[in-house]
Amino acid sequence: MVASNTMCRGSSHICRPLSVASALRTLLLSSLFCDARGSIRIDQDDAACVVGNRATFNAAPPLHSLSPKYGPVQGGISLTITGSDFFSFPQLHVVFVSMSSDEFKITSTPATYVDLSTIVVLSPPRDTAHVARVYVSAHGQKFFCLGASDVDEVPVYLDFTYVHHALSGHWQLLNPYLASQGGEVRVLQTKNIVNGERQGIMHPGRKPLHCASGLSTRRKIIHLTEPVFSIATGSTLSPEDRAMRVNLSEPDNYDSATQSDFTYEIAAKNIPGKEVQWRWRKWPLGNQPFGTYSELYPFSNHPVEIDHGIAISFTTLRGKHDGVTWKFDAITRNPFQVHGETAFGKTMICRLPPPDVNHPNADGSHGGIQQELKIGLNVDRCFSKPIYRPIHVPNNTAFKHGSNKLNASQAAIIVDGYFSALEDYSFDIVISSPTSLKWRKYRPGTSTCTMRHEGTWCRYTTILDADFERGVYLEHGIFVKFAQKSTTRSGDRWEFTAFPCWSTSFSPVKFCGKQMTSNDNALLYVDGTLTGSEDLTFEVELLGDQGMFRWRSFVQAPNSGSDEWVHGSHMISTSPYHLEHGISIYWLTTGGKHPGDRWIWKAFSGRLVTTLATPRLSEIVPSSTNTPGGPAAPKVFGTYLGQERIRISIEIGGNCSSTCTQFRWKKERASSHNPHDVTDRQESEFSKLYEMKYPRQLAEGIYISWAVASGYAHGNAYTVTLSQTPTSVLPVRPAPSSLLSVFLNDAAGKLPARNSYFTIEFWNSSAFKWRIETSQYSKIVPVIINQPTHLTSGVSVTLSKMNGYTPGVHHLIPLRTHLARVFNITSKHHRMRERATVSMPEASLSNYMNGPNYGSMVGNVIPQIVNFGPLHLDGDPDGEVPFQQNDHVTEIKCTPGNQREPGFVASATKGYVVDSYPIVYLKIVGLPSLSNMLGVQNNEIEIFGEYSGTSSYVYEIESHKAGDYFIWRKQPLGYNDKHATSWSQVNAIPVSGSSPLDHNLSISFKSTFHAASSNKRWTFTAHKGHTFAFRVAGGAVWSEEKVITGEVQELASGISVRFSQLSGYSSGAQFMILNRTVDSFGTYFGEEDAEFVVRIAGNSQYDPPVFHPSSLGNTSGLPALMTITGKYTGSSTYVYEILLVEDIRVGIASFTWRKYALGHRDGGAYDRCRKKLSLSPIELDAGISISWAAISGQNDGDIWRFTAHAGDTFQWRRLGSKWSPPYRITNVGLVAPDGNNIDSHKFEPSVHAIGEYEGSADATFVVEILRDAFRWKKHMLASDYDGKSTNMPSSKDPAVMFDSHLINDIQSAHAERYGEWSPAISLALAKPIHLMEGVHVIFKRSTNNYAHGDLFYIPAKSSRHHGLEFGIRIAFGSDSGYSPGDQWHLKAKAEVGARGPLRGNTEMVIRGSGFLRSHALCCKLTDPRTMHTMIVRARHISSAEVRCITKLHPADMITDPKSAGFGDRALYVHGVYKSLRSVIIDVRLISYTEFQWRVRDMDSVQILEHWSQPKCISPGSILPVYFGISVRFSDSEEYYIGDAWSLSAYGTDRSSSAKYYRDVQDNSARPGIVKYVSISLDGGSTWSADQHGLTRFLFSDIHISTFGDDVLGDGTYSMPYKTLQHAVHATLSPPESATRIYLNSKNSHVNWDTIVVHPGRYTGVGNSGIFVLGKVLTISSAQSQMATIECYPSSADDLHYGRVLKDSEIHLDGVETLNCEL
Repeated sequence: MVASNTMCRGSSHICRPLSVASALRTLLLSSLFCDARGSIRIDQDDAACVVGNRATFNAAPPLHSLSPKYGPVQGGISLTITGSDFFSFPQLHVVFVSMSSDEFKITSTPATYVDLSTIVVLSPPRDTAHVARVYVSAHGQKFFCLGASDVDEVPVYLDFTYVHHALSGHWQLLNPYLASQGGEVRVLQTKNIVNGERQGIMHPGRKPLHCASGLSTRRKIIHLTEPVFSIATGSTLSPEDRAMRVNLSEPDNYDSATQSDFTYEIAAKNIPGKEVQWRWRKWPLGNQPFGTYSELYPFSNHPVEIDHGIAISFTTLRGKHDGVTWKFDAITRNPFQVHGETAFGKTMICRLPPPDVNHPNADGSHGGIQQELKIGLNVDRCFSKPIYRPIHVPNNTAFKHGSNKLNASQAAIIVDGYFSALEDYSFDIVISSPTSLKWRKYRPGTSTCTMRHEGTWCRYTTILDADFERGVYLEHGIFVKFAQKSTTRSGDRWEFTAFPCWSTSFSPVKFCGKQMTSNDNALLYVDGTLTGSEDLTFEVELLGDQGMFRWRSFVQAPNSGSDEWVHGSHMISTSPYHLEHGISIYWLTTGGKHPGDRWIWKAFSGRLVTTLATPRLSEIVPSSTNTPGGPAAPKVFGTYLGQERIRISIEIGGNCSSTCTQFRWKKERASSHNPHDVTDRQESEFSKLYEMKYPRQLAEGIYISWAVASGYAHGNAYTVTLSQTPTSVLPVRPAPSSLLSVFLNDAAGKLPARNSYFTIEFWNSSAFKWRIETSQYSKIVPVIINQPTHLTSGVSVTLSKMNGYTPGVHHLIPLRTHLARVFNITSKHHRMRERATVSMPEASLSNYMNGPNYGSMVGNVIPQIVNFGPLHLDGDPDGEVPFQQNDHVTEIKCTPGNQREPGFVASATKGYVVDSYPIVYLKIVGLPSLSNMLGVQNNEIEIFGEYSGTSSYVYEIESHKAGDYFIWRKQPLGYNDKHATSWSQVNAIPVSGSSPLDHNLSISFKSTFHAASSNKRWTFTAHKGHTFAFRVAGGAVWSEEKVITGEVQELASGISVRFSQLSGYSSGAQFMILNRTVDSFGTYFGEEDAEFVVRIAGNSQYDPPVFHPSSLGNTSGLPALMTITGKYTGSSTYVYEILLVEDIRVGIASFTWRKYALGHRDGGAYDRCRKKLSLSPIELDAGISISWAAISGQNDGDIWRFTAHAGDTFQWRRLGSKWSPPYRITNVGLVAPDGNNIDSHKFEPSVHAIGEYEGSADATFVVEILRDAFRWKKHMLASDYDGKSTNMPSSKDPAVMFDSHLINDIQSAHAERYGEWSPAISLALAKPIHLMEGVHVIFKRSTNNYAHGDLFYIPAKSSRHHGLEFGIRIAFGSDSGYSPGDQWHLKAKAEVGARGPLRGNTEMVIRGSGFLRSHALCCKLTDPRTMHTMIVRARHISSAEVRCITKLHPADMITDPKSAGFGDRALYVHGVYKSLRSVIIDVRLISYTEFQWRVRDMDSVQILEHWSQPKCISPGSILPVYFGISVRFSDSEEYYIGDAWSLSAYGTDRSSSAKYYRDVQDNSARPGIVKYVSISLDGGSTWSADQHGLTRFLFSDIHISTFGDDVLGDGTYSMPYKTLQHAVHATLSPPESATRIYLNSKNSHVNWDTIVVHPGRYTGVGNSGIFVLGKVLTISSAQSQMATIECYPSSADDLHYGRVLKDSEIHLDGVETLNCEL
């Protein structure tokens, strides 16, 4: 690599010998020249300069350009060098010479030869940012000469600038979601090579990594140092008098003017005539003392707040002297920055704190708070120390009183932020006025801008109304904070340099423009954070129009160049211009650019971390005991910055009664541990009294102000609730034209625990209505400009203008919840209802009495492909039969009134009995064929041609007359002569040729004479459509071909068929043989065992016809009106299609018709009969007749279709509940009104749906009634039925489609599943209105008879699957044809997926979704009976799994209240009994509204508590009674005087437990208890809301009894097992090794189970020779010494059971053993 000057060009030279040290210094000054005495060799490995002997070298090649000119200090950037005289030598190298004051280094790097003018090289790494010189070797030689540019101004070196390039490149956040209290995020960076460049390297080497949750610079006090006492000269103080305490009176977030570390000084001051008092001041930590003292304060033993929550107090009030001081430091830090950890080289772990919710949300279109994750290196060296340059003007006036001379400490500024530029910049700040400043930036070393104001980098930017108190934002994420306001004097100036040390979300910008564009004019800045989910490449191009540009973006792909440019042009600006997805751009200059200049960069995704909670401030709530008539309530405002759920209480105080001007406040932590007591407040003390004159900060970013500063009544109180709510308001859709802001103010915790939505509809130009989900619309609400209008469920809206809104416009307000979901809970127990089960439906015996099927489970034969054969016969087979002869219809009688029967039927094979039958497919093969000729001299005749008839016929041929003629006739195969055609006309016998016979067949004779008297007759059969094949559903191979026999023919799996004819079926026609069974599937998540009944319901009926006009005509009005009459007598559902086949212009039009199974339009052929249109009914079949309102005006091809229903409707119920409404098995279902509709349950449905659903998947059409019209949309989620009741689906059912868990994704990937609302459509009374895909709707009432907002659901099913409730689903085998009244029964068994002993220590596995890795993750176990809440820490496994370990739970040994009075009305008991003494509690009513209770000893007649004072029954409320026991009166019953109850409560000692086992027998799980499990992501402020059979945990020991049952028992006290071995199998298995490692103990006793043995002797099989299976167990006697286990060996070599007990982890407690060798 050679760099030279003119002295070295053109010929060989000798270089002057230099020492190594001298050579290096000379290189720094670029003054090395060549002579004849030596040379310098550069070592390619690491830049070692060595003096060599005399040598020759070639001249260095001239260099033209280097691209890019900037790169990171990490190196690895691909550089392209252009020049001339490059050659492809193996030793082609480029030398990088660093000559900065901080770093001297020379590195020789191998280069890649491209051509004579281009080489490519990777930049080597450096430690600091600086400018390096780049040289190229000459002709591959290592010997070269370094120097300045030659005299001909042809450079031999180029400058390359090293910058502190921040971490960049493609990241993948493995878990980008946080709980409100923060959590762990794992960052995976892949090696991303773009155009040969490695975009950032995460590996930090020895440098520490830092993570930042968002871009906040707010700081917080984390430590207060101990006060340092300084005594004044000549004074003495005792240790007690010197003592001063410092603490944070309210640990709020630090929100001061400078947000930095400070030193505080407290100084005693003697005021003549007064006691010694104190004052304070502060200055930035590390500086000399300065600043103005505060006002004076008297010494106090109580804390006195001096600044930002810092309070001081003194031990004594005496002994203080003038001049004594106390000093302490307040240490702050940015709480949003933490240390990161690297794992496995590519992964970084960031344990992030909660983000600053005051900081802007990066992407408001998603739920929660989205902020950029920053990763930094050397974050303590992002900014150089600011240099203060004071103004040197003697008469300069300061903005604050004091001297014009400020020392360096007093003039301190603090630089903070996340510098986002990709190179170093120096900043120059100048104070220009008391409220403004100006600033500029330039590259380090560009010193001209420090003195002159000309040039690109010398332009100042002015900031008016600068906030010197809180800091001033400059550019690239930099904030400047001033130590004191007195700092800001006009002309004062500061300088500092910023170094990139935090990650960026984009790559360096590449300029691909013309050389005429200078580097400064080409400089484009990119700002922001990409909010998309994929990396994007951006390209900006300058247009021919001066100062205008266009841009585009695309995902990096080979064909990305084809992406279109964004339409329009935009003005170049030095201010940010937003492109898309959070990315903005701006230029250093606006001029100096040329058309065609391009800039390219890549924006990286994976930078946003989402905190799944948003701060919520409730409305302020006045106390119910407030004195009325006072001024308005105070205003509480701000953004809650804390994480806990708290309540602030505000109370009016002071020495006043009704004209108070002071208040005090306190903060109470609130939790929702107990579901029956939402707030469990931890009391705190009230603050001191404050005046109402000024706004006051309360807690964590919340302030209070008083509109009126006096006139309040003493003692009046107000409350407000603060929390981080796991519910977000997504952008309103569609976006309103004016500002419509939505905020949450949920004071009572009423926000839905699932995704929800509000709808606002403008009623007129200045008013609106609203509703939540599908509830009824509110009354008309007038718009109040810029005033919040409270809706409900904690949601308010604010509108920005008074009127001008468009009536009828709807806006959707989506609410997205971020609560975790719990799907199921399991533990490592066995046998005891481990899994829920659903039995197969069992047909009722009464089905065999119901026609027309009489219990037959083989269903209809459904044509799949159009069949033109004789699938139907008119009349009896022995009657008239239509046939064809010579392609001419010789006889067709269209006899009305005849029932049309299928061409073949299916039935069960005789003797084959099963519960269900498969679906079988059958296809007609039946290709044309001819049989052998039969008769005497059968070889005399030969038949030619391929038979073209439609069915099989037997042909008879006879000689005629003198024997030289013949005649023929035919008859259908399988029929006799009675059905034969007449003999044909006489035909001459052909010999040399052939004579046409029939259907493309010809005949030829071998001789010309056959005597007629000889009675010669020949016969043969022409076959067509006479064979078939079949296959069972799921099989791919068709059976072998079978000939149709007309008898019962067995197929497979118990299904047989019988064809009505032997032939005539179209070849290729296919059929499907269904079954009339009902199957069940799904996972039952109910809480109790249940039995369900499904029955076929509904009478036969037909829908109104739907008219489909011909594409050639315009039929409308009366000609389009067709009427259906009669009663449908068919047994299955069919679609009837009437087709107009003759133009009306030739006379009265004719029609033909067909019918086909619903959903199988390809099956079924048109009838060969044509009938004339008529005003009178014309019978088709099955009792159906049709007529027209007019018989003229139609067009050829007009079609009418209608559906006749039979056996296609069902109902269901759970035993003990009502029957559901009827539902259609498939296709277009019965319309279901929403449960919130007005009068939805009082009238028959007024909206009907008809047609044939043509969609490929189940769906639901939603129809909404508007003011004078309706609209509709299609959901691809089919509705299930309301599991909580037998009402129709409503918003209360979380499974209903309109209350979807994905409602927030309507405009995302799930948009097609939810569709878009149609435009408003006018209601047409009783006229079918087509929606889409064959679904029509008919309104039976006029518009004014529908309520605005009513919703109707139209199920549209392509399947036959239906959901019942609690996860149970059923499937019908056939679309229709079931016998009305048929019933099926199925049983569901509830699951106990998780069980553990009452002693606790059971590991639960909770599976669900949305689990976040957080220290605040915890589990809660609750139940409504004991109300004992257990909260335990959770261990995060994945986003879909967490694990928790239970604690001890008290046994539930309180019996249910038994009626002891006149009635049998219910009383409920709650709580856990907390006494050792067993008691009986009596409860009685003494009036309709009051009750009393007393307590009796259970073992004596002693009265422990006499009748209490009367108490109100308060129906629905839980009323404490005695030692943790509470009662509750039902709010759905009426109680009367004389009602009385008694209940027993057993003590907590062992003898009481034994007594409970002796006395109590019921069917409950007691003394165990079933509890619901929920998950909190935020330490208990909010909890998951899933409560069903799969989210429960059973606290119960395993019970065995001599009266138990190993088969039917479940191990609870009410259903014990019989043998010990069965109980051991059912107990908990040891935990996994991962759990033991987590607990850091092999003997942690997790999953230590308990078996309770009830009195009796346990011996024999199942009680001896026990296999313990490695479990840890306690075997305890229910009643001490009353249970005996008798052990004995089964053979002489077997171990005794006692040895097993001795060697295993089994512990006996009160159990007697016999022959166990213990």
